[in-house]
Amino acid sequence: MSALKDPEFQALLKDLVSEERRKKRRRPNRFEARGLLLPLGTALLDGDPEVETALAKVRVILESEREAWHAAFDEELTLAATEHVRSCDPGFLKHPHYDFPYTVAARHRLEARLQAAEALDLAAPENLLDQIERADRILAPYLDSRDTAERG
Repeated sequence: MSALKDPEFQALLKDLVSEERRKKRRRPNRFEARGLLLPLGTALLDGDPEVETALAKVRVILESEREAWHAAFDEELTLAATEHVRSCDPGFLKHPHYDFPYTVAARHRLEARLQAAEALDLAAPENLLDQIERADRILAPYLDSRDTAERG
């Protein structure tokens, strides 16, 4: 199933344009940012043909409160990036029972967030991208050695 067809994503889109929400004047939060970023990013990574239509809908939603959405996106991206950076500590990576599949899956979800944010013109700050890149360089040899051991 397309990430864009996910019932939670569809419900969030509906809520974000509802009259009730407008009346409450509730500011967007990181949970809503995540609810947009993950399905959109997954659709982008999967090459979903419907992603441009979904991005256009979300861009319209974001325009009404661009600064507030930017703050919500920044918070969500920072938290996800921080998890990745901390999980790439060599002290953890050397542990014999380190959960590499979780780290790889979390990194994939981080990439989905980053791709969606960029597509919505709310890209992550350069310093955050630099931290992610450093963490990826630390992680890579551990993944390479695991791949070699599994094939060997």
